[in-house]
Amino acid sequence: MQHSFAAKRHSVYRAFALLLTLVLIPAIQPASAAQSTVAGQVSGYATLHSVGIEIRIDGDNNHNARGTLAFRPAGNGAWQPALDLFRVDYTPDSPVKDITDHFNGFAGSIFFLDPGQRYELAVEISDPDGGNTRQTLSISTRPQPRKPTGGRRLHVRPGNGGGTGTAASPFLGIEEAQKHAHPGDTFLLHSGVYSGFDSGGEILLDTPGTSDSYIVWQAAQNASVVFDDPLRIAAGHLWIEGIHVRGHADVDNEYGLRTYNAPDDVVIKGNRFTDFYCKRPRIHTYFPHLTLCRLSPRIPRQRRKQWILPISPKARRSGSHTFRPGNNPA
Repeated sequence: MQHSFAAKRHSVYRAFALLLTLVLIPAIQPASAAQSTVAGQVSGYATLHSVGIEIRIDGDNNHNARGTLAFRPAGNGAWQPALDLFRVDYTPDSPVKDITDHFNGFAGSIFFLDPGQRYELAVEISDPDGGNTRQTLSISTRPQPRKPTGGRRLHVRPGNGGGTGTAASPFLGIEEAQKHAHPGDTFLLHSGVYSGFDSGGEILLDTPGTSDSYIVWQAAQNASVVFDDPLRIAAGHLWIEGIHVRGHADVDNEYGLRTYNAPDDVVIKGNRFTDFYCKRPRIHTYFPHLTLCRLSPRIPRQRRKQWILPISPKARRSGSHTFRPGNNPA
């Protein structure tokens, strides 16, 4: 009798244990899958002296995966370690240029590279929960930009139309000059104040050069060239040099320089941007549009300065970045 009762009780325990196992396994498996890492394809992009990489992943909900990056000149020498990749798990609070998707993955950069060189990159993702992977890719830094040679050299003075572009009969105004612009042209801007002419009152450059032949807008020798309205760049392969872009002291949050449609390969060299005021003491850049503001007049004079801004050739992603006083690019 006791043996029969014990056998029945043992059978009940076994059935209960089996039922508990069937209930718990579906709950445990998804959690384990969510914690392991499945890596996607690595993507990369480059500037003159740096490269950046991104790799999307699935899983790693507990954020214990690690990403490492190494590099070397293509086919040459030992691998050199770069900084570890940065773990990114982010969904925008609101759409940024219609980008709403969740980014789950890693990102990183390598700095102080040589221009115009090809490099091999090795990306490793390791996760104690499973999903270790290694990928390699090749990427070239951008070559050092060079002004065109052999193209036309045309002359420009402030004005509202007319002229032929010669030294004796310069184009009168940038709007007029741009009607005649072709890749390889160099426009020599002579002294004076140039005003905006597009619908927004900006100085709009929207005629592109080519990858091997910039259109150059630069101050003539010893000229004092002032843009009295914001500069807007809406074309690629342009070179802007030696210009003073001057804002208006009575206008708050005025643009100094904006890009439109993410133009590629724009050189901004040796220019000055002054008198663009923001309500808060910062320079704020928003890609692909670029906003440049000078420090607010409420900031002590010793902390104000002119901003000479090097702009990367192409904005690859939408987003924002803030340069704060003491960490500015000047």
